[in-house]
Amino acid sequence: MNVIPSAALVILRRQAKNLRAVIRCLLRFAFQPNCFAQMLRGVFLEPLCAGIPRCARNDGRTAWNDMRRVQHEGESKSVYETGSGRCGVTGFDSQMSFVTLRVGGTWRRATYVRSQSLHTDCDGDVSVKVLFHYEPGAHLKRRVAELPAGQMQVDFCAEADEQRFAALIGEAEVIWHVLKPITAEVLAVAPRLRLIQKLGVGVNTIDLQAARGRGVAVCNMPGVNSQAVAELTLALMLAAARRVACFDGAVRRGEGWALAAQLEDRLSEIAGSTVGLVGAGAIARILAPVLSALGARVVYTSRTRKPDFPAPWCGLKTLLAESDIVSLHLPLTPHTQQLIDAEAIAAMKPGAILINTARGGLIDHAALDAALGQGRLRAVGLDAFAQEPLAPDDPLIRCPSTVLTPHVGWLTMQSLDRTLAIAVENCHRLLRGAQLLHQVV
Repeated sequence: MNVIPSAALVILRRQAKNLRAVIRCLLRFAFQPNCFAQMLRGVFLEPLCAGIPRCARNDGRTAWNDMRRVQHEGESKSVYETGSGRCGVTGFDSQMSFVTLRVGGTWRRATYVRSQSLHTDCDGDVSVKVLFHYEPGAHLKRRVAELPAGQMQVDFCAEADEQRFAALIGEAEVIWHVLKPITAEVLAVAPRLRLIQKLGVGVNTIDLQAARGRGVAVCNMPGVNSQAVAELTLALMLAAARRVACFDGAVRRGEGWALAAQLEDRLSEIAGSTVGLVGAGAIARILAPVLSALGARVVYTSRTRKPDFPAPWCGLKTLLAESDIVSLHLPLTPHTQQLIDAEAIAAMKPGAILINTARGGLIDHAALDAALGQGRLRAVGLDAFAQEPLAPDDPLIRCPSTVLTPHVGWLTMQSLDRTLAIAVENCHRLLRGAQLLHQVV
């Protein structure tokens, strides 16, 4: 076996150290704002460093004050300079999407985006502008105020406040989106937008094609609101079966102890009822054992059978015909649009209860209004509507057999905490150029 003499090793180490020092000087000089440095970047730096791998020595913090972005008017690329001269560069990937920096003797990684800005995995003076399209309560305001300073600037905007939204959208880099649609027109006036973070699961309120065309990422949060929605679903089942809204109104009007005798024929229990769950996602999986514990017979339907689902499968027609309560737990897609139409309602058990905490478009509302008017359905509990907000003269509001909530199934203090944690994490990932959580586009 050949053994390199120790003296030779020492010489090799010294030469390698000298070579590294020369390269560091060249790379440092390449980031100075002068013409020769620009030539050096174009001729030497980018081609030579294109294949250098990402630096693994990254502790997640960067002295941002040591670097500032200089955008030269008329140029198509960003030029960077250092404020202290202590910032070295080790490499770019093949798309020039990141650089590795040395600040104060420590190696850091940062993201280089052509004609945009330098984003680092740091928490110094770097921040991302977030437009939170929602009117917060005290709990949410407090939680946002507790976020570490300097990482993100969060501006709240009520969904109904068009003027404030117009003033903020142009500078927003991230939208935390709840319900109001993000259309192509909205995206057209948001030149800095990089991420639409849905605070929930359904992205049917976002123009995904327009977002894709503009290079705007779209992420959602599967499962984050499942517990909250499952609990409201159960609440609507109980409220519809026991006519809670009707009795509440009667008591407030002073008529609570003078009810019509026929009301007793419209009251029922969960125990002994058959509950059909349309869909087999996280919410249905939470509900199934709870309903079983209350004494219900639970069945479910889905396009494919789920061997691990805690209830037996049956086809949709069978489920509609046998269920005393039908509860919808599906995304809105072309396949599920108006799944519950006049034909489906006619197939339901007479006097059944229909619950929808998923998407309003799953139900043909004209057919639903007709069924309620004819007494075909005993009660309906809805948290989602085809058109939101619901029009003041909508027949559902006047119908005494409905229990209605304004799409708040997702909304609890606990779900807000879980939602905020994921939204903040994705902002951090956006800043450091990491893979986003639950990216749809």
